[in-house]
Amino acid sequence: KSGNVLALKIPPEDVKELEPEEGVDPSVSKHGDGTLAPYTITRAHDSQNTFDIVYRVIKGGRMSRRLSSMKRGSKIEYSGKFHVPIIEGIAADCSKIVCVSTGVGIGPMLGYLEQALEQEEQRPIALYNGFRSFQDLIFEDELEELVDNSDGLITYSPCVSEFVDERYPPPPGYEGLRGRVTQAVPRVLEPDSLMDTHFHFIGNGGMVNNFKEGLLEAGVPEEHITIERYFNGKLEPEPSEVKEICKTLKAKAVDPRWAGAET
Repeated sequence: KSGNVLALKIPPEDVKELEPEEGVDPSVSKHGDGTLAPYTITRAHDSQNTFDIVYRVIKGGRMSRRLSSMKRGSKIEYSGKFHVPIIEGIAADCSKIVCVSTGVGIGPMLGYLEQALEQEEQRPIALYNGFRSFQDLIFEDELEELVDNSDGLITYSPCVSEFVDERYPPPPGYEGLRGRVTQAVPRVLEPDSLMDTHFHFIGNGGMVNNFKEGLLEAGVPEEHITIERYFNGKLEPEPSEVKEICKTLKAKAVDPRWAGAET
């Protein structure tokens, strides 16, 4: 299911040497030999015995670069499953659901939204996904179709960090949030409904840990927060950012078009 984590492994016979990259020391690896890594399922297709994953090819990344160079029909081993599927972790006693992700974390969120509609979820779901640049946006058509078919149940807002203020204007027609998700999303959440909302986070450890700690300090029960960290999971929450998140959560929501923008 969406949110399950599998360990993908490239069999030894299919491992190819990677081309050297400028500025990257090929002798240094933080993730083993680059033939085994965890990936989160976006969708699972039981009838076809297949599943989808979304990944970004990282400079210096060994597994992602190997995956991107593999040909159709290549063998990949997998094991698992690890982590609770998103849909199974949502607290039943909450009346609203807020999903916050960054980068390719939008993949499992998309799969969860599709499952939620299939299972006739009745609670409103808001998805916010952070991107560094406007060019990074993905799944725009799929998410637009989901929102249109949800009868108002699902809302989606991208959040682009490069649109930080009036000096960096978004393109015409852009209606998403501006700035980092830890700045922008707290400004559009209604303080009165925080305690009745389930929050699910997927993304880099800094964002996840800071946002979670900010929610806890604002009084949100820990059982109403589920997370998945893609990297930097051991980062300690940044006290100043946690304080700002908590402060913003308790304030009145602002115009979402300018949430997160600096003046």
